[in-house]
Amino acid sequence: TIGVADRAVVLDGGRIVESGRPAALLAAGGPFTALFGDEGIAA
Repeated sequence: TIGVADRAVVLDGGRIVESGRPAALLAAGGPFTALFGDEGIAA
């Protein structure tokens, strides 16, 4: 589960497009949210 991660990195075409704490990335509504938004974060 992504909820146990301290930091997440989203790659697109081999480039980092987003990185940070999973909760902050979900709140930002970017690529991370598109990948994991429906799953939410288990604490």
